Amino acid sequence: MKTYLAALAMFFIFNPYSVQAQLSIGAGIGYGTEVEEVGIRLNAMYRIIDKVRASADFLYYLDGIEDVYLFETNINGHYILVDKDKFLAYGLAGLNIYTAGVSFDGENYSDSEVGLNLGAGGQYKFSPKISGLAEVKYAISNIDQLVIGIGVLVNLGQ
Repeated sequence: MKTYLAALAMFFIFNPYSVQAQLSIGAGIGYGTEVEEVGIRLNAMYRIIDKVRASADFLYYLDGIEDVYLFETNINGHYILVDKDKFLAYGLAGLNIYTAGVSFDGENYSDSEVGLNLGAGGQYKFSPKISGLAEVKYAISNIDQLVIGIGVLVNLGQ
């Protein structure tokens, strides 16, 4: 889990093509309909060109069961459909990696499923630096599930 977060952070920190005005990071909560759990979500978005954005997020489910962990990592592309005043709406597609694991007698056992994401999202700009985020996506894999997320984004640009 720490490896995923470190890789995500390194990508955005050391990306030689990074333009700060195009990078936003944030946090929020998410809910998966198949696992029936709420989780903590971290995400980053990078605007590549006017209508296209790359996004990565990590959702750690709070299952409440000792020694059991559930999380998903998503890498998506966004196509911006509406960008008016304070509101932005987009369609998304990308890759989903869902991991479930358990710790037993000092050993970790886990399994991952890879799938595809399809969905949509929106942002409302509260200020030039702060936006609210809502996103709905369906992960198509052996663990098909609808994932609903809300959160806050911080624009790291000027």
